[in-house]
Amino acid sequence: MHKNALKVRDEIQGKTEYHYTMRALFHKLLHIESRSISASALTIGAGTLINGVLSIGRNILLAAHFGASSQLDAYFAAFRIPDLIFLLIITGGLSAVFIPTFSRELAESKEKAWEFAAKIINGYLLLSLVLAVVLLAMMPLLMHMLVPGFNKEKLDITIRLARLLLLQPILLGISSLASGALQTLNKFFITTIAPILYNLGIICGILFLSPFLGIQGVVFGVLLGALAHSTLQLIAFLGSGYNHKFRLLTLQELMGVIALALPRVLNIILIQINLVITLNFISHLANGSVAIFNFAYDMYNYPLNIFAISLITASFPALAKLYAQSKHKFAQLFFSTFKKLIGLGVLFFIMFAYGGEIIVRYFLQHGSLKPESAAAISAVLMYLNIGIVASALLPYLVRVSFILESTTTPLLTSLLNTGLYIILGPIFLQKYGLSGIAFALSTALWCDVGLLAVLMSYKIKTIARTFA
Repeated sequence: MHKNALKVRDEIQGKTEYHYTMRALFHKLLHIESRSISASALTIGAGTLINGVLSIGRNILLAAHFGASSQLDAYFAAFRIPDLIFLLIITGGLSAVFIPTFSRELAESKEKAWEFAAKIINGYLLLSLVLAVVLLAMMPLLMHMLVPGFNKEKLDITIRLARLLLLQPILLGISSLASGALQTLNKFFITTIAPILYNLGIICGILFLSPFLGIQGVVFGVLLGALAHSTLQLIAFLGSGYNHKFRLLTLQELMGVIALALPRVLNIILIQINLVITLNFISHLANGSVAIFNFAYDMYNYPLNIFAISLITASFPALAKLYAQSKHKFAQLFFSTFKKLIGLGVLFFIMFAYGGEIIVRYFLQHGSLKPESAAAISAVLMYLNIGIVASALLPYLVRVSFILESTTTPLLTSLLNTGLYIILGPIFLQKYGLSGIAFALSTALWCDVGLLAVLMSYKIKTIARTFA
């Protein structure tokens, strides 16, 4: 009995030590801090690469399970309005204000930083919930305007999915605000894990829910991924000392936020108008056209997101710091990064020009996706590829314009982009079909980036000469 008692005691102690070790490991992972820009860039790049692989896997599974079908058309179309809410309020608005202000408040005291974060989070929750209720009621009208070419059955599915997806921007918005605070605290590791969980949620929806619920099961997977995305970052945020308080911005603070965010919001609106117009154009084409375009567009964006955006994200803090310290060194780093992005864009262009069809067949032509659909995806990708160098440069030039406090310049070039696309889209659509939409997007994008690059380069050279 004595030996058995000792054995049981040792087993309990072993389990306790194991659980303690696992909790300690989890706590350390949540609070890993990057000590340098290089470490931050490496962390971002590694996370983006893993997430990119999962995104490809997600699309392989979507193509295999649903093919270029009306169900997948409805799925992709349903994201447009929820994504628009997220992009306008978070990516366009609050991201331009939150991180700089949170950093400034943090320099004074953590208490002020937490209070500011609470006000922004409460404000976002209130605004997004009100918008969700309004859009829930208006969704049939909005979707009829957005995809007028969809028949009644496809339109009804799209409306149902879009209403479910209204939960997504609420979850991802709160998560993004927590992410911005964590990055300010140099906790990049946990912010790179969250998007991976998001894609894993979608993959689980495709594999385990869609066999029973169809395309609606994939949407439940999206919401599961969004919940995991937000939960992980909120745990890390709360563990960093954040103490939530139910306070809102004062009228004066709110007006300050709007003034800072407005140029960025307008720029995002113009970019999103192009995507809304694209969906409107494509909705009149054959079933599967929306899915075909989205598969090509996602494929086109993979290398950009993994390599170009990682380079831009890593260089941006250094550029901002150098602009305050040495205009000449700032100009050197600007043109050095500019050339690297052109080099990356050219490599991507060559890759898709010579291997685009092979890549599409290898990754997407499985299960329900037919060879003719794969050929259509390859054709759209070829015309999108015309603008890939410009796509690598655009986010870089826009971000640098904010360092220079020249927010109206990208706004004006975006107006040119949208106006030209509205003119060229119907012309090229009639002449080249679905591929014509991609051709029009690439042509308008080059006009935007070409003009923006000339204006920004001239301004930076002038600044460098003035402060030499």
